[in-house]
Amino acid sequence: MIDMKTETKEPEWVCHVCAASREARIPPDHIATWHKGECGICKTVTTVTQPRDFGKTRHLLKIKNEKT
Repeated sequence: MIDMKTETKEPEWVCHVCAASREARIPPDHIATWHKGECGICKTVTTVTQPRDFGKTRHLLKIKNEKT
């Protein structure tokens, strides 16, 4: 059985501050689309983008699933 407390997922949206604090970086020459929304990590309403925009470093953005 999977322990939902330790299972991780990617947030739908992530802000630059959270990505930078986790050392995730957008690859050079990559264009990301940013909009105002809620960051899935810090829950702040700010400018966010999708984790896929961070390429090979996107794994650094994983968060723990919340057990419902």
